[in-house]
Amino acid sequence: MAAVVVAFNSVELLRENLAKNPLPGVAIVVVDNSTIQLERDATELLAQAEGWLYIAMSENVGFGSASNAGAEAAIDRGCSHVLLLNPDASIRADSLDQLIEQADDDTILSPLILRPDGKVWFRGGELDVSKGVARHAAAPVDPVWLTGACMLVPARAWSNLGGFDSRYFLYWEDVDLSFRWRASGGGLRVVETATALHDAGGTQGLEDEKSPTYFRYNCRNRILFGFLNLRTSSALWWFISSPRYWRRMLRSANVQPGRRGAALSASIRGTTAGLIAGLRARKQK
Repeated sequence: MAAVVVAFNSVELLRENLAKNPLPGVAIVVVDNSTIQLERDATELLAQAEGWLYIAMSENVGFGSASNAGAEAAIDRGCSHVLLLNPDASIRADSLDQLIEQADDDTILSPLILRPDGKVWFRGGELDVSKGVARHAAAPVDPVWLTGACMLVPARAWSNLGGFDSRYFLYWEDVDLSFRWRASGGGLRVVETATALHDAGGTQGLEDEKSPTYFRYNCRNRILFGFLNLRTSSALWWFISSPRYWRRMLRSANVQPGRRGAALSASIRGTTAGLIAGLRARKQK
Protein backbone atom coordinates (compact mmCIF):
# COMPACT_ATOMS: atom_id res chain seq x y z
CA MET A 1 0.00 0.00 0.00
CA ALA A 2 0.98 3.64 -0.29
CA ALA A 3 0.47 6.88 1.61
CA VAL A 4 -0.16 9.96 -0.53
CA VAL A 5 0.64 13.35 0.98
CA VAL A 6 -0.03 16.63 -0.82
CA ALA A 7 2.48 19.30 0.17
CA PHE A 8 1.80 23.02 -0.05
CA ASN A 9 4.73 25.03 1.27
CA SER A 10 4.83 22.56 4.14
CA VAL A 11 8.27 20.96 4.27
CA GLU A 12 8.54 21.50 8.04
CA LEU A 13 5.25 19.67 8.57
CA LEU A 14 6.55 16.79 6.47
CA ARG A 15 9.66 16.60 8.63
CA GLU A 16 7.66 16.66 11.84
CA ASN A 17 4.69 14.46 10.94
CA LEU A 18 5.91 12.12 8.22
CA ALA A 19 9.67 11.72 8.57
CA LYS A 20 9.44 11.31 12.37
CA ASN A 21 6.61 8.77 12.14
CA PRO A 22 7.88 6.11 9.71
CA LEU A 23 5.43 3.62 8.25
CA PRO A 24 7.39 0.43 7.51
CA GLY A 25 6.37 -1.32 4.32
CA VAL A 26 4.35 1.65 3.08
CA ALA A 27 5.39 3.49 -0.07
CA ILE A 28 5.30 7.24 0.54
CA VAL A 29 4.25 9.50 -2.33
CA VAL A 30 4.66 13.24 -1.84
CA VAL A 31 2.91 15.43 -4.40
CA ASP A 32 4.21 18.99 -4.30
CA ASN A 33 1.81 21.87 -4.91
CA SER A 34 4.18 24.40 -3.34
CA THR A 35 4.25 27.93 -4.75
CA ILE A 36 7.59 28.90 -3.17
CA GLN A 37 10.68 27.58 -4.95
CA LEU A 38 12.70 27.23 -1.74
CA GLU A 39 9.93 25.04 -0.33
CA ARG A 40 9.91 22.92 -3.48
CA ASP A 41 13.66 22.45 -3.34
CA ALA A 42 13.60 21.57 0.35
CA THR A 43 10.69 19.17 -0.09
CA GLU A 44 12.43 17.38 -2.95
CA LEU A 45 15.64 17.04 -0.92
CA LEU A 46 13.70 15.67 2.05
CA ALA A 47 11.92 13.17 -0.17
CA GLN A 48 15.22 11.99 -1.63
CA ALA A 49 16.74 11.60 1.83
CA GLU A 50 13.74 9.62 3.12
CA GLY A 51 13.32 7.46 0.02
CA TRP A 52 9.90 8.87 -0.84
CA LEU A 53 8.52 9.18 -4.34
CA TYR A 54 8.43 12.89 -5.16
CA ILE A 55 6.03 14.30 -7.75
CA ALA A 56 6.30 18.01 -8.53
CA MET A 57 3.22 19.63 -10.01
CA SER A 58 3.84 22.44 -12.49
CA GLU A 59 1.66 24.75 -10.39
CA ASN A 60 -0.77 24.57 -7.48
CA VAL A 61 -3.41 22.35 -9.10
CA GLY A 62 -5.46 21.99 -5.94
CA PHE A 63 -5.71 19.27 -3.32
CA GLY A 64 -7.96 16.98 -5.34
CA SER A 65 -5.94 16.95 -8.55
CA ALA A 66 -2.66 16.54 -6.67
CA SER A 67 -4.12 13.65 -4.67
CA ASN A 68 -5.25 12.08 -7.93
CA ALA A 69 -1.72 12.27 -9.33
CA GLY A 70 -0.29 10.62 -6.23
CA ALA A 71 -2.93 7.91 -6.04
CA GLU A 72 -2.53 7.11 -9.74
CA ALA A 73 1.22 6.70 -9.26
CA ALA A 74 0.63 4.40 -6.29
CA ILE A 75 -1.97 2.27 -8.07
CA ASP A 76 0.25 2.03 -11.17
CA ARG A 77 2.87 0.49 -8.87
CA GLY A 78 0.43 -2.19 -7.77
CA CYS A 79 -0.76 -0.78 -4.44
CA SER A 80 -4.09 -2.26 -3.32
CA HIS A 81 -4.93 0.61 -0.94
CA VAL A 82 -4.08 4.30 -0.78
CA LEU A 83 -3.84 6.23 2.47
CA LEU A 84 -4.55 9.92 1.96
CA LEU A 85 -2.74 11.87 4.67
CA ASN A 86 -2.50 15.62 5.26
CA PRO A 87 0.97 17.02 5.92
CA ASP A 88 -0.38 18.38 9.22
CA ALA A 89 -1.56 14.91 10.23
CA SER A 90 0.26 11.79 11.39
CA ILE A 91 -0.61 8.18 12.06
CA ARG A 92 1.44 5.63 13.98
CA ALA A 93 2.37 2.37 12.31
CA ASP A 94 0.34 0.31 14.79
CA SER A 95 -2.82 2.33 14.08
CA LEU A 96 -2.29 1.98 10.35
CA ASP A 97 -1.89 -1.77 10.86
CA GLN A 98 -5.32 -1.81 12.52
CA LEU A 99 -6.83 -0.04 9.53
CA ILE A 100 -5.18 -2.44 7.12
CA GLU A 101 -6.42 -5.45 9.09
CA GLN A 102 -10.01 -4.28 8.60
CA ALA A 103 -9.61 -3.11 5.02
CA ASP A 104 -11.48 -4.64 2.11
CA ASP A 105 -12.28 -3.64 -1.46
CA ASP A 106 -15.72 -2.23 -0.65
CA THR A 107 -15.13 0.11 2.29
CA ILE A 108 -13.30 3.40 2.73
CA LEU A 109 -11.90 3.64 6.24
CA SER A 110 -10.88 6.42 8.60
CA PRO A 111 -9.21 6.25 11.99
CA LEU A 112 -10.48 8.23 14.94
CA ILE A 113 -8.69 11.54 14.43
CA LEU A 114 -7.55 13.46 17.49
CA ARG A 115 -6.32 16.99 18.10
CA PRO A 116 -2.91 17.55 19.72
CA ASP A 117 -4.69 18.02 23.09
CA GLY A 118 -6.27 14.56 22.79
CA LYS A 119 -9.79 15.77 22.03
CA VAL A 120 -11.65 14.20 19.12
CA TRP A 121 -11.36 16.16 15.88
CA PHE A 122 -13.14 13.68 13.58
CA ARG A 123 -15.11 10.48 14.15
CA GLY A 124 -17.31 10.60 11.04
CA GLY A 125 -19.07 13.19 8.93
CA GLU A 126 -22.75 14.14 8.78
CA LEU A 127 -24.58 16.01 6.01
CA ASP A 128 -27.68 18.08 6.78
CA VAL A 129 -29.29 18.34 3.35
CA SER A 130 -32.03 20.64 4.65
CA LYS A 131 -29.44 23.25 5.67
CA GLY A 132 -26.60 22.48 3.30
CA VAL A 133 -24.16 21.83 6.12
CA ALA A 134 -21.46 19.14 6.24
CA ARG A 135 -20.17 18.77 9.78
CA HIS A 136 -18.12 16.55 12.04
CA ALA A 137 -20.29 14.22 14.11
CA ALA A 138 -20.26 14.81 17.86
CA ALA A 139 -20.75 11.09 18.60
CA PRO A 140 -20.11 7.81 16.77
CA VAL A 141 -22.33 7.62 13.67
CA ASP A 142 -22.81 5.74 10.44
CA PRO A 143 -20.80 8.33 8.48
CA VAL A 144 -22.07 10.03 5.36
CA TRP A 145 -18.57 11.24 4.55
CA LEU A 146 -14.97 10.83 5.65
CA THR A 147 -12.26 13.46 5.72
CA GLY A 148 -9.36 13.50 3.30
CA ALA A 149 -7.08 14.42 6.22
CA CYS A 150 -6.62 10.68 6.84
CA MET A 151 -8.56 8.23 4.71
CA LEU A 152 -7.74 4.67 3.56
CA VAL A 153 -9.21 4.04 0.11
CA PRO A 154 -9.21 0.73 -1.77
CA ALA A 155 -7.57 1.06 -5.17
CA ARG A 156 -10.69 -0.46 -6.73
CA ALA A 157 -12.88 2.22 -5.18
CA TRP A 158 -10.51 4.98 -6.23
CA SER A 159 -10.35 3.74 -9.82
CA ASN A 160 -14.10 3.18 -10.09
CA LEU A 161 -14.80 6.70 -8.85
CA GLY A 162 -12.06 8.34 -10.88
CA GLY A 163 -10.58 9.76 -7.69
CA PHE A 164 -11.45 13.23 -6.49
CA ASP A 165 -13.46 15.50 -8.78
CA SER A 166 -10.88 18.08 -9.85
CA ARG A 167 -13.55 20.77 -10.19
CA TYR A 168 -13.46 21.31 -6.44
CA PHE A 169 -9.81 22.42 -6.21
CA LEU A 170 -9.96 22.73 -2.41
CA TYR A 171 -12.59 21.67 0.18
CA TRP A 172 -15.67 19.44 -0.21
CA GLU A 173 -13.85 17.01 -2.53
CA ASP A 174 -13.76 14.42 0.26
CA VAL A 175 -17.49 14.87 0.94
CA ASP A 176 -18.16 14.42 -2.77
CA LEU A 177 -15.99 11.29 -3.05
CA SER A 178 -17.66 9.75 0.00
CA PHE A 179 -21.13 10.63 -1.27
CA ARG A 180 -20.47 9.08 -4.68
CA TRP A 181 -19.01 5.93 -3.11
CA ARG A 182 -22.05 5.44 -0.89
CA ALA A 183 -24.34 6.04 -3.88
CA SER A 184 -22.54 3.25 -5.75
CA GLY A 185 -23.16 0.82 -2.88
CA GLY A 186 -19.79 1.19 -1.15
CA GLY A 187 -19.29 1.55 2.58
CA LEU A 188 -17.70 4.11 4.87
CA ARG A 189 -16.48 3.32 8.36
CA VAL A 190 -14.49 4.87 11.19
CA VAL A 191 -12.22 2.41 13.02
CA GLU A 192 -12.12 3.98 16.47
CA THR A 193 -9.43 1.64 17.79
CA ALA A 194 -7.04 3.24 15.28
CA THR A 195 -6.07 6.84 15.89
CA ALA A 196 -4.40 9.62 13.94
CA LEU A 197 -3.30 13.05 15.08
CA HIS A 198 -4.29 16.21 13.21
CA ASP A 199 -3.01 19.68 14.00
CA ALA A 200 -5.93 21.20 12.10
CA GLY A 201 -4.99 24.25 10.10
CA GLY A 202 -1.30 23.47 10.22
CA THR A 203 -0.96 24.08 6.49
CA GLN A 204 -2.31 27.62 6.77
CA GLY A 205 -1.47 28.76 10.27
CA LEU A 206 -3.62 28.89 13.37
CA GLU A 207 -6.89 27.01 13.10
CA ASP A 208 -8.93 30.06 14.17
CA GLU A 209 -7.26 32.30 11.58
CA LYS A 210 -9.00 31.11 8.44
CA SER A 211 -7.91 32.83 5.24
CA PRO A 212 -10.22 34.34 2.60
CA THR A 213 -9.27 31.34 0.45
CA TYR A 214 -10.93 29.07 3.02
CA PHE A 215 -14.18 31.01 2.92
CA ARG A 216 -14.21 31.39 -0.87
CA TYR A 217 -13.63 27.75 -1.76
CA ASN A 218 -15.74 26.36 1.06
CA CYS A 219 -18.72 28.42 -0.08
CA ARG A 220 -18.09 27.81 -3.77
CA ASN A 221 -17.76 24.07 -3.43
CA ARG A 222 -20.75 23.73 -1.13
CA ILE A 223 -22.94 25.02 -3.96
CA LEU A 224 -21.10 22.98 -6.60
CA PHE A 225 -21.61 19.82 -4.52
CA GLY A 226 -25.33 20.50 -4.35
CA PHE A 227 -25.70 20.79 -8.11
CA LEU A 228 -23.54 17.72 -8.77
CA ASN A 229 -25.16 15.40 -6.23
CA LEU A 230 -28.63 16.63 -5.23
CA ARG A 231 -31.91 17.57 -6.85
CA THR A 232 -31.97 20.99 -8.48
CA SER A 233 -34.49 22.22 -5.91
CA SER A 234 -32.16 21.25 -3.05
CA ALA A 235 -29.14 22.83 -4.75
CA LEU A 236 -31.04 26.08 -5.29
CA TRP A 237 -32.18 26.06 -1.66
CA TRP A 238 -28.57 25.72 -0.57
CA PHE A 239 -27.79 28.81 -2.66
CA ILE A 240 -30.74 30.81 -1.32
CA SER A 241 -29.89 29.92 2.27
CA SER A 242 -26.22 30.86 1.87
CA PRO A 243 -26.35 33.95 4.16
CA ARG A 244 -27.19 31.63 7.06
CA TYR A 245 -24.22 29.46 6.08
CA TRP A 246 -21.92 32.50 5.95
CA ARG A 247 -22.92 33.50 9.48
CA ARG A 248 -22.28 29.96 10.69
CA MET A 249 -18.82 29.93 9.11
CA LEU A 250 -17.88 33.29 10.57
CA ARG A 251 -18.91 32.14 14.04
CA SER A 252 -17.18 28.76 13.86
CA ALA A 253 -13.94 30.26 12.52
CA ASN A 254 -13.83 32.91 15.28
CA VAL A 255 -13.22 35.66 12.74
CA GLN A 256 -12.09 38.87 14.40
CA PRO A 257 -14.27 41.97 13.80
CA GLY A 258 -11.63 43.69 11.68
CA ARG A 259 -11.43 40.72 9.32
CA ARG A 260 -15.11 39.92 8.92
CA GLY A 261 -15.48 42.14 5.87
CA ALA A 262 -12.82 40.25 3.91
CA ALA A 263 -14.21 36.89 5.02
CA LEU A 264 -17.77 37.85 4.09
CA SER A 265 -16.67 39.22 0.71
CA ALA A 266 -14.80 35.98 -0.03
CA SER A 267 -17.89 33.98 0.99
CA ILE A 268 -20.14 35.97 -1.34
CA ARG A 269 -17.73 35.67 -4.26
CA GLY A 270 -17.33 31.97 -3.64
CA THR A 271 -21.07 31.35 -3.46
CA THR A 272 -21.62 33.21 -6.74
CA ALA A 273 -18.82 31.25 -8.40
CA GLY A 274 -20.33 28.03 -7.07
CA LEU A 275 -23.70 28.84 -8.63
CA ILE A 276 -22.08 29.49 -12.00
CA ALA A 277 -19.96 26.32 -11.80
CA GLY A 278 -22.92 24.28 -10.58
CA LEU A 279 -25.28 25.42 -13.34
CA ARG A 280 -22.56 24.76 -15.92
CA ALA A 281 -21.96 21.27 -14.51
CA ARG A 282 -25.70 20.52 -14.46
CA LYS A 283 -25.99 21.47 -18.15
CA GLN A 284 -23.10 19.15 -19.00
CA LYS A 285 -24.71 16.12 -17.32
